[in-house]
Amino acid sequence: MAGQGVPKHQRVQEIISTLKEDIKEQKLSSQDRVRNLEELKVYSREAQGCESIYTLEVTGTVSAAFKSGAGIRTLCTLGFDDTSHYETSREALRCLANSLLLSAPSRQTLIDLGYADKASDRLVSDKLDDEFLLGRILLLLTYAKLDIAGLVGGHDLAANMNSAVRRHSTRCSKRKESESPLDPMEELALTEILKLMYNITHFAPDFAGLFEKSIPHIFNILNARKLASPPLQSPVTWMINAVANLQFAGNEHHLFPEDNPTRHISKLIEILDGSLHKENLELDAKHAFDDEGSVLLGVMGNMYQVATPEAKAYMRQRLLPTTEERKRPLGRGDTLSARLLNLTTEALAPKARVVTGRLLFELSDLNPGKFITNVGFGYASGFLMSNGIPVPPEALDKTVELNGTPINPVTGQTLEAEERDQKPLSEMTDEEKMREAEKMFVLFERLKKTGVVDVKNPVEAAIEGGRFQEMD
Repeated sequence: MAGQGVPKHQRVQEIISTLKEDIKEQKLSSQDRVRNLEELKVYSREAQGCESIYTLEVTGTVSAAFKSGAGIRTLCTLGFDDTSHYETSREALRCLANSLLLSAPSRQTLIDLGYADKASDRLVSDKLDDEFLLGRILLLLTYAKLDIAGLVGGHDLAANMNSAVRRHSTRCSKRKESESPLDPMEELALTEILKLMYNITHFAPDFAGLFEKSIPHIFNILNARKLASPPLQSPVTWMINAVANLQFAGNEHHLFPEDNPTRHISKLIEILDGSLHKENLELDAKHAFDDEGSVLLGVMGNMYQVATPEAKAYMRQRLLPTTEERKRPLGRGDTLSARLLNLTTEALAPKARVVTGRLLFELSDLNPGKFITNVGFGYASGFLMSNGIPVPPEALDKTVELNGTPINPVTGQTLEAEERDQKPLSEMTDEEKMREAEKMFVLFERLKKTGVVDVKNPVEAAIEGGRFQEMD
């Protein structure tokens, strides 16, 4: 054994040679075969010393230069060709999963040997261990030259994956009734299938339509799940990713069920709300949210496009500023809508910033005037300018009203609250005057860039007129 003085690479080669011989001679007992594979599985967790797994022919001395793939062929034979010995097959698949993860060339070797087809066929199994291992292997193969069309068309890959997701959905429904504990392998298996679904729909979008049958089952699983903190972590992130590339048009009855049209979108808003809480969005978490949160926000925007009137009204109610919030300039406070507005200016989350602006624009029915009224010109201007969307001059008129109440189109605050809060200049401290001047400078610069009106920044005019004085 390697732990008893035998070098790891030598012991790995010995195991591969023993298993290869036994395929021909069948001298090992099932227990010995499994024991060898279990030992090999431990070694295969690190690439160093496992060259014999990745070779095509195990010949010559230990130091010989091997061609690529021999151990892979041996493990494929044990894992796929004889499934009557389940323990042997499962351990071989575990060794394969480890090896494909650590050796990219081995993925193409497995495909060239024809075992991707067998992995797809075998995914029909309802055993969680099989589902996890086969899902992991097929997922890794998507990063090689995998014939996805052949697997989908000739080996029922999409159908088998849809069936796997449906089985998980059924388990969720039963577990909800009986409150039985979650099997950890169930979560691992589901995660691999969802990852595989995302990769296939990403690398081969033409086949995305084949996975639309899984939409109601994925949302059923998501709704049955108690959220962790922060909510955007596996497997929730993979459920959202899995539907991100799917077509929502034509699936409205799945997304907005008649008995509860807001059920699914409510869960997504709950996930978003929890993800944007201050404690879940510290500095180091903003980069992670940029990737995961932008997918969530994109899915919500796609859902709004096909939503029922009731669901659209619900989304606007939950995500846009309320009348109560307009007692102050928008973006202040800790409401979900305020946090969304602040996300549109978040430098550390560039992708989420753009997708948030797009979602809020969707909620405004793609109407730039309504968009400015809903979120204030200060937040709307960046999105409109970066997308080349002209600003209607009337949207910045002081007579703009929302639900019959006059508002400041720049800040989104009601004029009544603005007048009440406005402090006379004589009562302001120097610090307050500086803050007001800074806000005015920023707003005038944004207004200038729109080209809607020809306006000169009063601070700039003061400097040119010699009325600007340096202070200690």
